[in-house]
Amino acid sequence: MFRLYMGNISWSATDTELRELLASFGTITRLHMVREFETGRFRGFAFVTFDRADSAQAAQRALDGQLFQNRVLRVSMAQERPAVMLFNAAEQRAAERYPSEEKQQAPMEVMWQPVERPIRRTRRHRTQYERCY
Repeated sequence: MFRLYMGNISWSATDTELRELLASFGTITRLHMVREFETGRFRGFAFVTFDRADSAQAAQRALDGQLFQNRVLRVSMAQERPAVMLFNAAEQRAAERYPSEEKQQAPMEVMWQPVERPIRRTRRHRTQYERCY
């Protein structure tokens, strides 16, 4: 699968108009028009997946810089997103201190440390230890 990024598309463009524009280059396996979450309005860029690399490259060469609905299109090969770390800072520090192949639980002294400043007593009656982040 070969993905293209298409940017600077008019907000009034529809799915069928983009499919008609791209149909001459090859078989489109997927067309994803990115929309706003709350309103559902088109945001002006899309990702197109072709079944063959030469189709995607031909579409990129032909459409990049061309006018479509009075706007100059920007077409390039889509890039994969970088991996995102999904754990909190304490686990991040523990992973850096104790590297291993598998994820392990950090010792309690790493995750919980005594507070050196005086702690005010509140209705919740905080203890001497606070969570380190």
